[in-house]
Amino acid sequence: MIDKRTSSILFTILIFTAGLVLLYAARRPLLLLVFSVLFAYLLEPIVEWFQRRFRDSRTMGIVATYFVLISAVSIFLAAAGPKIVQESSKLAHKLPAVTETIGSGDIAQEVGARRGWTYDTQYRLREFLTAHRTEFDGYVQRVIKKVPAMAGDLLWLMLIPIFAVFILKCKTAFAKTVLVLVDNAHDRHFLRGILTDLDVMLAAFIRAQLTLAAVAVMAYTVILFVFGFPYSFLVASVAGVLEFIPVLGPLAGNAAIMATAISTGYSHWLGILIFLIIWRGIQDYVTSPLLMGRGVKLHPFTVILGVLICGDVAGLPGVFLSVPLMASLRIVWKNWEQRAVAIKAANSEDIEAESLAN
Repeated sequence: MIDKRTSSILFTILIFTAGLVLLYAARRPLLLLVFSVLFAYLLEPIVEWFQRRFRDSRTMGIVATYFVLISAVSIFLAAAGPKIVQESSKLAHKLPAVTETIGSGDIAQEVGARRGWTYDTQYRLREFLTAHRTEFDGYVQRVIKKVPAMAGDLLWLMLIPIFAVFILKCKTAFAKTVLVLVDNAHDRHFLRGILTDLDVMLAAFIRAQLTLAAVAVMAYTVILFVFGFPYSFLVASVAGVLEFIPVLGPLAGNAAIMATAISTGYSHWLGILIFLIIWRGIQDYVTSPLLMGRGVKLHPFTVILGVLICGDVAGLPGVFLSVPLMASLRIVWKNWEQRAVAIKAANSEDIEAESLAN
């Protein structure tokens, strides 16, 4: 005879496993929804500003916001687009030769001769590069094979602004509907606290990351152009956009700058390296904490650990979502503790009231 308790446990495990499988199968639409929510939080203050000027019309606020956004993107593409396209074309034509130079180890002699390296240093670097040419070529081929998949992901990204329209339109109504479904006063207060804290955290996170990326694009463009850096507009744009990704994005952007400097034989690479070190200190210890404010309260070690774990599990989307995910878990835990304290206090008052009545 089958035990009912065991059957219930097995059924619960089965339902939970099926739910995880379903979430994994639908991971791309779910990621699209998550990024749409973040994009909506990015536009929320602009929508509210226009909404107040259109007699509290939410629809007109959203329309005006998208008009300004499209206009700003069009102006940027018209101003910087031709230069970026020109530099991308030049780099695309030169890339095969650079790749061959690195794989053959000839770059060790070219760079070493300009930098005054000893023959022994040049020889060891050349031997290292030629010994690992197979791994290098394999990595290049894997990147090339991922280009079609990246193009497909770009089509998914184009849906984010469309989904964000519906989120901006219905965000307040959704929160009210969720609260109405909860009957218990403690649970309603618990859920309201989570929704409020999540609203503050997500707004602080997405606006801070966008501001960091925008400031980085301007700083990289000015410094690299003044120093006569090769492909300055293209490299600055890529490195600046990578600032949007927590922790690993800035590291990848700085690595790309230094790799470009070394592979092209740029002579002032030491000055660029010093600038990057100083810039990382400003971004990580001044700008980022100031922009995050009270919304995201996470220890730097927790952020790094979370980025590594989430990146290993979910790739690039996991890296980007690691900070809001950990901040969300902290918010849930904090509100759960407050709920437990409130329930304990209420129970104590009930016991005291009963004792006085008796």
